[in-house]
Amino acid sequence: MDMSKALLKIAQQQKGVDGVRANCLQIPFKDDSFDAVICIAVLHHLATKERRLQALREIHRVLNTGGHGLIYVWAKDQRLKEVKSAYARQQALRADQDPDDQRLLCPPKDYSFLPVHLHEENFRFNDMLVPWLTNTSKKAEVHHRFYHVFNRGELEDLIAELQPAPRIVDSYYDQGNWCVEIRKDHIDFDVNYHPTDTLQTPEVDD
Repeated sequence: MDMSKALLKIAQQQKGVDGVRANCLQIPFKDDSFDAVICIAVLHHLATKERRLQALREIHRVLNTGGHGLIYVWAKDQRLKEVKSAYARQQALRADQDPDDQRLLCPPKDYSFLPVHLHEENFRFNDMLVPWLTNTSKKAEVHHRFYHVFNRGELEDLIAELQPAPRIVDSYYDQGNWCVEIRKDHIDFDVNYHPTDTLQTPEVDD
């Protein structure tokens, strides 16, 4: 499942996988539909705590009782016990090799009130724009993507706010990501709950 038509097309053509174009805030499947759900590099692109909770609520809802979910989010700290993540090493290498990186010269067109993450290895703030350089046949384009990078324990605290809350099976750090595995042990969802109850206009990644 993805919002990007291009990525869904790649998955179908290269992997033979038929995907569904949908938003993680309104997963178009019934309750108790899946034995496992994987959510990698998604939650940290949602701009508010309410949206991040909504996405977690939807993951929990579509899991079968006894089903497992695996969630990865970017960590604010890109090193653990003085060991740098792959991203931090890449940032340090880029700063040494290309101090005039084009991404530094192109300010964001929108959301300019947010700080931009440049050559730093660690993130200075939890909410930042990260520039990505796309090379095309005509020119290089800079795209600024929103990231909410997580503090240690923040993802677990967010999961604990769900009602009912899933059981946290495992929690760990992996290459600059905070990772949590959950298990759905409850079936007593509020019968009056609907995915759109707390939802505002969905964020769409074109």
